[in-house]
Amino acid sequence: MKIYLTLLFLFFLCFTSWAQTLQEGILDARSYDFEKSGMLSLEGNVRFYWNEHVSPLDAFSREDNFLTMPGHWEFHSDGKYPGIGIGTYAFQILLPPSDEPWFLYVGDVSSSYNLFINGKLIHSQGKISQQKENGIPWVEPQYLFLGHQEELLEIVIQVSNFYHREGGIWYLWYLGSESIAEEWYRKTFSLDLIIIGFLTSIGLVFTLISLLNRNYSSLFFGLFCLVLAIRTGLTNNRELYDSLQMISWPFLHRLEYICMYSAFLFFTQFTCVLFSFIPSFFRKISLFIALFFIGTLFLPIKIYTGFLIVFHITTVLIALTIVISLIRHFREDRKRISFFLMAFLLFFIGLLHDYALVTFFIPGQQIVSYSLILFVIIQMGILSSRIVGTFLAVQNLTIHLESLNRAFLNFLPHSFMKYLEKGSANDIKLGDHVSKKLYLLFIDIRSFTEIAERLNPEETFSLLNSYWEKIGPHIRKHGGWVERYIGDAILALFAIDPQEVLNAAIDIQKEIREMNSGEMGHELKMGISLHYGSLILGMVGDEKRMQATVIGDPTTVATQIEGYSKVFGTDILMSEDFFLTLQDPTKLNYLFLGQVFIPGQKKEIGLYGVYDKSFDKELPKRNIVKGYFERGLLKFHQQQFKQAIKYFDETLKIIPDHKTAILYRNYSLKQQDEGVRKDWSGTITMEY
Repeated sequence: MKIYLTLLFLFFLCFTSWAQTLQEGILDARSYDFEKSGMLSLEGNVRFYWNEHVSPLDAFSREDNFLTMPGHWEFHSDGKYPGIGIGTYAFQILLPPSDEPWFLYVGDVSSSYNLFINGKLIHSQGKISQQKENGIPWVEPQYLFLGHQEELLEIVIQVSNFYHREGGIWYLWYLGSESIAEEWYRKTFSLDLIIIGFLTSIGLVFTLISLLNRNYSSLFFGLFCLVLAIRTGLTNNRELYDSLQMISWPFLHRLEYICMYSAFLFFTQFTCVLFSFIPSFFRKISLFIALFFIGTLFLPIKIYTGFLIVFHITTVLIALTIVISLIRHFREDRKRISFFLMAFLLFFIGLLHDYALVTFFIPGQQIVSYSLILFVIIQMGILSSRIVGTFLAVQNLTIHLESLNRAFLNFLPHSFMKYLEKGSANDIKLGDHVSKKLYLLFIDIRSFTEIAERLNPEETFSLLNSYWEKIGPHIRKHGGWVERYIGDAILALFAIDPQEVLNAAIDIQKEIREMNSGEMGHELKMGISLHYGSLILGMVGDEKRMQATVIGDPTTVATQIEGYSKVFGTDILMSEDFFLTLQDPTKLNYLFLGQVFIPGQKKEIGLYGVYDKSFDKELPKRNIVKGYFERGLLKFHQQQFKQAIKYFDETLKIIPDHKTAILYRNYSLKQQDEGVRKDWSGTITMEY
């Protein structure tokens, strides 16, 4: 901390000069080396005549009366002259011989003047007058070409001020040869343009960043830079004045003050957001500045400029509050606070330095522009590191949320939310539901209970999951999703072409054959049923626990149809409702297996077996016996049981273990021996 303060003190001294060049209204510049020392500042004691515009012809023949330049006449006269009024400055400069023309930089004069050199009117700014009603104010520094001059310059400035509370020559004037002046002008003007462009670009970038990520520290910092960019154009060399000639000077002066107050407000809010430990009352105190806004907007210039001392005191108090808070919490965030504190002290010392120069008319160069650039650069680094940290945190959070979302979709498929017309899980509520016609695919592992009895719990779950991991991708590949796992069974739903559902079933049976031929250690068989019907999809449960589910008879039917697959000896069994949705069943290897009765259903359900060469080695034989079986089934329903038995026997000659043919043959024998009941319809009802 001591090192910081030492550097700041040296920085302050480097830009302070105490040279007095004007003595009793005369400046002897004959020995001044313009090439080596640059522009000559015009400061010191000059002739001054209060409450009159003295003619250039009489300005140096009157009784001597001196006043310090620069400085407003009220300050340097110890209150003898009021700020509002008129006056005349006069001084002489002894020039060295020069082949180059001369240039004069005229600092701000409040608030209008006529400039005479050697009795000639060189420049007028605004319109001077003896009364306010006839005058026009305008305050702007000027670069004046004087050309070749005699060795003695007699300079007279007639000033009128009826607007600002402080009248007179505010800032330093400079004199130099053409080459020196052009270089000096280029440097000072370029510095202002660099600062304006730098602050504008930084302000726009950080304001845009704040809009994208809702970062208030970036927003206040961006607005702070933008307001300072405008104020820089309204002060120093007042570059914006040239573009705003049609606007009155009082309006521009109000805008300058409003920018100053706005910059203060944005900076305090930026600091509060950046460091949350700064006292909460700090923000409320900073809003006190809003009163200055009102005064600037509605009060005359000579009144609202009087509030400036109050604003400066408030600024110092709040600056001290910031410094004390940062020092007290230095250990909490050593690196960030260290950089911010160094930048803040640089900026604050620069403000105090320039304030001292302007208020107490201490000779020296203003440094706030340099300290401002350093401050903004360091704050950019702090904010950038914070934004990068926020970006990384958001990125990690996004990855985490994506992971959670993927995990969530394991419990609530995206298709389910789609049918509920919900964009995310947050939109889902208990009781949300929708009615849809869907395809059902039900899978059950046959005799799994017997296998599980020989395994411990860990081996049981491992075996189940090893199969489900292979089957799930086939369901999703064909556009379906797993609605639920029921121990050793799966219920999957589809909303697309039934051919895709059938293809999924065929792929699953093929996958099972490949797994059984591998090193699984257990040979499993699966029955698959396919059905189609209306379901209600929705959320059931209570406020603490809810679950996505489907409700409807088709789920029960699909489950019981799969049970018939064991009896008929088919690996894939589809209902007539499903079969009728197929666009071209002739492309399939299927077999009508007859009508069955499903408990709870009002009518019988026709069943069809599906066979494919990928998992059924006896498919060629099945194609041969298909005609025999179908004729036998027809005779069975016509109660011609003797002929039906004959066709079933033909089927069994080719495929001896044809379970469906065996089933109907035995049923035909029973009907033949016991007789046919009156209510007999050929529908099979059995325990399975």
